Amino acid sequence: MRAAVQAGDLDSFQTVLLSWFNLKELVHAPDSLADPILEVCAQPFVPAAFASLPPPIKLYALNAIFRHGIVRLADLTPQLEFLDQPAALANVSPQHRSPFIYLQVVGLLLQGRIQTAEAIHQQQQRKLTGYGLRGWLLFLAGDGAGAIRAFKNDLKILRRRENIPTAYFTGFEGLLFPIILLADHTHHHLPLLKEILAALDEHQPHNPLLPAYQVLDGVIAMLENRPEAARRILSLPLPPDNAVALIWHGLAHHWLGGGIPLRLAEPLRDLGKRARRHSHRWLAATIEDLQLGPTAARPQNGKARGSLATAIQSREPWQHALLAMDQEFPPPAPSADQPERRLAWHLDYREVELTCRLKPVIQHRRPGGQWSKGRPLALKRLLAAGELKDGRRSVLVDRRDRRLRAAITRESGPGGEVFQLTPDLTLLIGHPHLFLAGQPEIRVKLEEGHPVLLIEKGEQQTLRARLFPFPDLQRQLLLRQGPADFQVITCSRGLQALASRLGPNGLHLPAEANAEDLFDRLGELPQELTVFSQLDQLPLAAAPATPDEQVVAQLMPTGSGLRLRLRVRPLGPDGPSLPPGHGPTAIWATCNGVRRRVTRDLAAEKAAADQLALLGGLSPESREPGRGTEEPASWLLTTPRHCLDFLARVRERSPTTPLEWPEGEGFSLSPTAGINRLHLRIGKKNNWFELEGSLRLDNGLILELGRLLRAASASPGRFIPLGHGRFLSLSAELRRKLEEIEAYAEIRRGEVRLHPLAARLLLGAGSSPDSDPAPQLETDQSWRDFLDGLNRTDPQPPPPPSTLNTELRPYQLDGYHWLLRMAELGFGACLADDMGLGKTIQGLALLLHRASLGPSLVIAPTSVCRNWQEEAARFAPTLRVISYDGPDRHRLPRDFQPFDLVICSYGLLQRDAEVITGPHWSTIVLDEAQAIKNFLAKRSRAAMKLNGDFKLITTGTPLENHLAELWTLFLFINPGLLGSLDHFNRRFIVPIEQHNDTAARTRLKKLLTPFVMRRLKGEVLKELPPRTDVTLRVEMHREEGALYEALRRQALVNLEAGHERHDSPLRILAEIMKLRRACCHPRLVLADSRLPCAKLDLFAKVVTELLENRHKILVFSQFVDHLAIVRELLDRRKVSYQYLDGATPPATRQRRVRAFQQGQGDLFLISLRAGGLGLNLTAADYVIHLDPWWNPAVEEQASDRAHRIGQKKPVTVYRLITTGTIEEKILALHRHKRRLSTELLDGNRLGPPQSSAELLALLQDR
Repeated sequence: MRAAVQAGDLDSFQTVLLSWFNLKELVHAPDSLADPILEVCAQPFVPAAFASLPPPIKLYALNAIFRHGIVRLADLTPQLEFLDQPAALANVSPQHRSPFIYLQVVGLLLQGRIQTAEAIHQQQQRKLTGYGLRGWLLFLAGDGAGAIRAFKNDLKILRRRENIPTAYFTGFEGLLFPIILLADHTHHHLPLLKEILAALDEHQPHNPLLPAYQVLDGVIAMLENRPEAARRILSLPLPPDNAVALIWHGLAHHWLGGGIPLRLAEPLRDLGKRARRHSHRWLAATIEDLQLGPTAARPQNGKARGSLATAIQSREPWQHALLAMDQEFPPPAPSADQPERRLAWHLDYREVELTCRLKPVIQHRRPGGQWSKGRPLALKRLLAAGELKDGRRSVLVDRRDRRLRAAITRESGPGGEVFQLTPDLTLLIGHPHLFLAGQPEIRVKLEEGHPVLLIEKGEQQTLRARLFPFPDLQRQLLLRQGPADFQVITCSRGLQALASRLGPNGLHLPAEANAEDLFDRLGELPQELTVFSQLDQLPLAAAPATPDEQVVAQLMPTGSGLRLRLRVRPLGPDGPSLPPGHGPTAIWATCNGVRRRVTRDLAAEKAAADQLALLGGLSPESREPGRGTEEPASWLLTTPRHCLDFLARVRERSPTTPLEWPEGEGFSLSPTAGINRLHLRIGKKNNWFELEGSLRLDNGLILELGRLLRAASASPGRFIPLGHGRFLSLSAELRRKLEEIEAYAEIRRGEVRLHPLAARLLLGAGSSPDSDPAPQLETDQSWRDFLDGLNRTDPQPPPPPSTLNTELRPYQLDGYHWLLRMAELGFGACLADDMGLGKTIQGLALLLHRASLGPSLVIAPTSVCRNWQEEAARFAPTLRVISYDGPDRHRLPRDFQPFDLVICSYGLLQRDAEVITGPHWSTIVLDEAQAIKNFLAKRSRAAMKLNGDFKLITTGTPLENHLAELWTLFLFINPGLLGSLDHFNRRFIVPIEQHNDTAARTRLKKLLTPFVMRRLKGEVLKELPPRTDVTLRVEMHREEGALYEALRRQALVNLEAGHERHDSPLRILAEIMKLRRACCHPRLVLADSRLPCAKLDLFAKVVTELLENRHKILVFSQFVDHLAIVRELLDRRKVSYQYLDGATPPATRQRRVRAFQQGQGDLFLISLRAGGLGLNLTAADYVIHLDPWWNPAVEEQASDRAHRIGQKKPVTVYRLITTGTIEEKILALHRHKRRLSTELLDGNRLGPPQSSAELLALLQDR
C-alpha cells in the first residue's frame, strides 16, 4: 500500500485495498484493527506530500484518520490545520470538495471550535446538505426542535442521493441524532429511532461506532419498560480501543439514573485526560459532566456548549417504567376542542413565615394528554398581556386567574421596575390548577382555616394560653395540614382582639389559678376558634362527643417514593388532624356549625397507630429522619415497591384504614389478582403451540396476555404498573406462572409461541383438584392429541437388535430404551454419560434399530472417527460403514441407502457442507458434540443445516465454558426449545451467570432435564476399580522462581503501558500464557535457558519410582514443546514410550494405541487436547498431568482414557502444580467454576475466566 500511495497509483491502491478487505474477512479480523493507510499516511503526517495525493486516495486516507481520531480520541489538529490551507484541496475540483469540508467541520465541532465551524458551514451550506451538520449546530445552540427538523431533512436528502430508503449518516452526526430524538421526552420518535438502529447492522456492518449505537438499544429498552434487556445490553463487555462506545456507556448509565458503574469510572477518567490532551474539548466536557453529576458547578473556561450528559433528563428506573406504561395504557385522548395550553400556579410554601409565593406558569398538553410541568411566565408579561391566547381561546379561563393577575403590583426603583404578587389567598381555595413548587405534578388543596387556642400546663402547674398561629401584623396566614393540604387562616376582628389580649408569648397564670380564672381573663371567644387543652374540663359550652380513634394514613409522592404520616381526627372527618398519641387531651371545635367537645384516649390512639405500622410492615429504620418528636408517626418509603407493599398490606390486613392523597394524586392498587383470574387458551399453529389469554380483574379491566407479560417482565416484584399511578398486585402463584411463561415462550409482536415440549412443561395436563393452583386453561384437540402421544408408553420396550454383537449393561439398556422413546416422539436427545460408560455402543444399538428407515450419519472428531469404524465393524457388522475421508471421498456414491452408516469428521463437514447436508438422514449422531458449541463457527453453521428424522448428540461435557454453549447444542437437537439466543441470554444466561438467580437456574434445569440423560461412573459402574487423585506440589528452584517473578512483573508493566488501548482479554491471556509456560520449564519462555527445572526433576523422580514397581503411565501436557523436553529426558534414560499429538495421522495414532495396549512402551506421552478423546488406554494405571488446563473436565476426559470399562487395576492421577504461581490460581478457579455446571448438569465443568477483571486477578500477585 505504501508503494501505491507514494507513486500516486490509484489502480494499484484500489487493488491493495481490496486485498486488505478480503484478508480481514478471511481471518475474521475485528473492525477495531487499524487500517494500514494510517501507518502509510499519518505516521508521520506530512502535509506537503499528502496534498499531492490523488483526490480519491486523499479522501480515503482522511476518512480513515478522522474515523481513528474520533473512535480513539487521537489528535486531529494536524489534519485540521492542513484542511485550512488553500493547497490542501488544490487538486480537488470544487464539485468534489464537499466530503473534505464535512470532515473539517466535524473536527472543529469535536474540538469545541463552534464559531469557526458555524462560519464554514454558513459559507458552504449548499454543498453540505445531507451531511447532518446543520442539526448538530442547532443542537449546540439549544434548539432541539430545530435540530430534529434539520436532521430529518438531511436524512431525506441523503436517502434520495444514495437511492437507498434506509441509508443513514456514517459519522458522529449519526450518533447525535438519536440522542436529540430521545431528548424530546416523548415516545413518538421511537419508531424512527428503532428503524434507524435496525438497519445499521446490515448497511454499516463495519462502522466502528456500532458499539455506541448498541448502547442506545439499552436506553430504548428502558424507555419501553424492558429493564432486564437494558441491563443486559449495558453490562456487555466494552469493545477494546473504542472511546466513543465507552463514553456512550457512561451516558446511558447517567441518563437512566443508575450512576456511573465502577467498571467505567477509571477508564472514563483516563479518557477525559486523553480528550483534553488531544483537544477533543466537547467530549472532554461531556466526560467531566458525567463525573461531576448534573447539579455540580462546573468551570466554563474552554468548555464546549451542548453537553451530551444533560441532553436527556436523568430518571430513576421506576420513572422510566411508569412513563413507558403511560404509553402502554394511555388515558382517554383529549377531545379536539380542549385547549393545548393553560395557565397554572406553583405554590412555594414558606414554613417559617407561614405564607407563600405564587409563580405563574404556562403548561402545554403532551401527545398522551398529560400536561407539562410548566414554563415560568414573568409577572410583567402576565400583567401586560390583555389575554393569553391558545388559538382563539383565552388561556385565562378562570375568573380567579383574572383576580390574581389584578393583584400584581408595579413599583419603580433604582434598578428599574419591580413586579410583585400579593393576592388574597382565599382566591386559591378550590383552584383547579394549583401545584406544589418543586413537585409540580402534585395538586395543592386549600381550605379555609382558623387559629387554635392552646391551653397548656407549665412547670409547677402554671397555666399558659397562646394563639397558634399568631396573626402578628399579617391578615392572612397559610398553615400546612398535610403533605399538600393547606389552610388559609383569615383573622376576624374578634381573633385580632383576642390576639392583642394574649400577645405573642401568650398569657401565663400562676399555679393557684384555675380554668375559670383563665377564661375570665380571655373574655368571650370567637365562635370559629378551636381550643386544644391539656385540661380535661373548661368552662365552654359544647356538646360532648365520642372520640374517633380511627388512624388515617396520609401519603404524598416525594422523589422516588412516598412520605407517610399517620394521623387521627378525634372529632371526625371535619375536625382537626393530630399525631396519634400526642398533643392535647381535650378539644373544643366547631364542626358543621355545632360546637363540640371530645376527650382523647392518647394510649389507645398510639396503640392503634403502632398496630397499623406493624400491619403495614413499617420499620423503625424507615421513619423519616430529622423530624424528632414533632412527627412521631412519619415515615419515608424510598421506593415505589416499598410504597406498594405498604398499601397492599394495609388493604389486606386493615381494609377499613382511610388513605388520604393529594388531590389528583396517589397510587391506585388493585386487589391481589390470583392465578385463578388468568384465562389461557392453547392451540396448534404450524409446528408450535400458540398461547393466548387474559387476566380479568375485579374492576372489569381485562389485560391481554402479551401486554401483561411485558409489564411483568419490566417489574420484578409483585406489583405491575399500569400507567398513571395505577398498579396491579399479583399473587405469588400468578407471578411465578408469568415468569415461567416468559422464560419458556417466544414472544414476537404480541404473539406468545411455545415449543411443544416447553408447552407441556409449562401447562402439563391441566389442573386437577389435588394440584397446585393453576390458571383456567382452554385447549383444542391438537393439544389433547399431543398430550396423549406423550403419555402413551410401551409396556414392553423392544430388546436391542439381535445383530448387535455384545450384551448391553443394565444402564446401557436403559439409555438405549430412552433413545428409542425420544426418537419415537420426534425429539432430539443429548446422551451426556460420563467418560468411559459406552456412549458409542448405545449409539450403535440405536443406529442398528433404525437402520432400515434410511441412511445414518455420524459426525465425530477426526481422532474418534477411526474408533467408530472399528466398533461398528466389531459390534454392528450389518451396517455398511462408509468412511467419508481421504482425497477420493468425492467419488463415493451419493445415493445412500438403508443400513448405510456414513462416518465423517467435523473438519470435512465444514469443508464439504454441501455434500453432507444434502441427503436426508434417518439418524444423525454428533459425537463429542461440544465441537459445535460456538454458534458463530462455520462447523456449527454447517451442522445446523443437516436434515434428519432423529438427532442425537453425545458428549461427556455439554457445558464447558458458559451457558451459551448449551443453547447451540439444543438448537441442533430441538430447535426453538430454548428460544432465540437473545431470549436465552435475557432469561437464563444473565440471571444465572451474573446474578446467581436460583429460580432461573431451576427453570432451565426443568427445561433441559427431559432431553438429557447423564450417568456418572460412580453411580452405575460399581465394579470399576477405585481412582485416587493426588496433587503433587512443586517448589521452584531459586533461579527459576526469580525468572517467574520477573516475567509476572513485566506482564503487569506491559498491560499498564497498554492501558490507554483498553487491553482485551486476548492480550491478558497472552501474558498469562507466558507465565503458565514458565511454570513448566524455563526453556519454554527462554529457548536457550540452562536454568534447572523443579517440575522436570519431580517428574523424573516419580516416573523412576513407578517404573521400578512395573506401572504403566499416561503423561499429558497441553504444550507440545513441553512434551519434547520430557522426550529428551526419557531418551537419555533409555525409557521406552509412545507419543501422540495433534499432528499425528489417524492411522499412526491407532497403531501407537494398539502398541501401548500390547505392552510396547512404559509411558504414553499425549498432548491434552489431541489425546483426551476417543482413546482406550486401560493398560495404564497411572496418569500424570504436567500442567493444569482451564477446564478440569478436559483433564478428566484425559484421565478417563485409563479409568474406564476394561480397567482392572486401581488408577492414580497425579497433578503437578507449582506453588506460589498462576497454576495454584487456576486450581482454585476450578473449584469456583464447578458450581454452576454441577447444579445444571450434575458434573460438568466450566472453562477459563471470561472477563478482563478475572484474568487480571490471576496476574496480580503470587
